[in-house]
Amino acid sequence: MKDVESQSSGAGAMSRRDCLAWLARASAIAVAGIATRSWGDDGVGMVHIAELIKIANDSARKIEKPSVILTRTSKGVACLSAVCTHKHNDLEVDKDGNIFCPVHSSMFDLEGNPSGGPATRPLNWYQTQISDSGSISVDAGRTVAQGQWAELPAWAKPKKK
Repeated sequence: MKDVESQSSGAGAMSRRDCLAWLARASAIAVAGIATRSWGDDGVGMVHIAELIKIANDSARKIEKPSVILTRTSKGVACLSAVCTHKHNDLEVDKDGNIFCPVHSSMFDLEGNPSGGPATRPLNWYQTQISDSGSISVDAGRTVAQGQWAELPAWAKPKKK
């Protein structure tokens, strides 16, 4: 400790108190920057994940980054948690668009409601947006109420008969 004190006693050296105050201010600035940052592939903040035109109606698709399940129905588009509510295993989507847990065989519908197996709670929904051009984005760090669909653009809405 004596060596550190002797090194810091030179002209222009910062006292321990000043150093700690500086570190506290730097940390506060870093935290403020994190809170306002637009995040990318780490799953926090709006991230582009797909184009609406490539997603069939009444289907589901697993997205890897961020890890979500994208569903599309005539109600709109939703991004759901890709983690089973039973024992927190990763969910899968088969070629027919069925959402299932490969470990304990829980099944979920396109709204994230359990439809079979041991899971009894619905999947979390994440903030999802669709641009007018059909670009789909999700904020996997922000949950929304179940049933809060991202509205389809006018050109993609089903035609009324």
